[in-house]
Amino acid sequence: MKRFIAWILVFVFAIGLLGCRTAQQNDRKTEGTTDNTADTAANAEQEPVQDAVEDADTLFTFGTVNGDSYESPFLGYGVKLENWTFADQKRLAEVNNWNEQFLSTDVQELINQSEMFTEMLAESEDGTQNINIQYQKKAIYKSIKMDAMIDMIIPEMKNTFEKAGYTNVAMEKTSVTLGGDVYPGVNITGEVYGISVFQRQIYIQKGEYVAFITLTCFVDNSLDSLVACFYKL
Repeated sequence: MKRFIAWILVFVFAIGLLGCRTAQQNDRKTEGTTDNTADTAANAEQEPVQDAVEDADTLFTFGTVNGDSYESPFLGYGVKLENWTFADQKRLAEVNNWNEQFLSTDVQELINQSEMFTEMLAESEDGTQNINIQYQKKAIYKSIKMDAMIDMIIPEMKNTFEKAGYTNVAMEKTSVTLGGDVYPGVNITGEVYGISVFQRQIYIQKGEYVAFITLTCFVDNSLDSLVACFYKL
C-alpha cells in the first residue's frame, strides 16, 4: 500500500503545478490587454477570495509534531492522528528536493526560495489513509479569485489523472469546515490499479501563501472522519 501513497503524492504535486500554470496563463492574458478602459475590471479581479490579507506580513514557520498531534501556529490549525506516522524533516527535505542543501542551508532560506513546498506528511498505520499540507506563493493567484481558479484547474486535473492511469475519475467543488471556518475545496474520486481512491483538497489563503491540505483514503471513503481530526488553535 505504501507504493500507492507515494504514487498519489506525485499527483498532489501535479495539482499544485496545474494551479500555478493556470494562474500564470491568466496573468499573461491580462498583461496582453492594452485597452486602458479595462483597468477597472482588471483591478476588480484582484480582490482576494477570503479577505485574509490582515496577516500578510506573518512569516511562515514549520509546524511541530508532539506525539500523535501536529500543530501549525502559522496555519492556525492542528490535527490529532492516533497511530499515524509523521514525516521527519529529512523526509520532507527529500520530498521538496532540498536534500543536498538541507544540512548546510537554513530551512527558512530554502522556503523563501521555493514557489511550492510540502510542510507536513502523515500516514495511517495500515497505509490506507494519508494527509499532506503544501504551500504555494499566493502571488501567482494575484489576478484570479480562488473560486475561479478551482473552476479552471478541475478539467486539467481530471485530464492529468486519467492520463496517469486513473479510471472513473470524478471531481466536484465543495466547501469544508475546519474549526468553524469554511474554506473552498475539491472532492476527487477514482480508481488506480483497481483500488478505489478518495481525495479531498482544502484551500486556505494565509499570509503570502495558499495552503493545500490534501486528505487521501484508499478502499473506503473516510474523508469526513479525517476532517473531524482537525482543530483550531
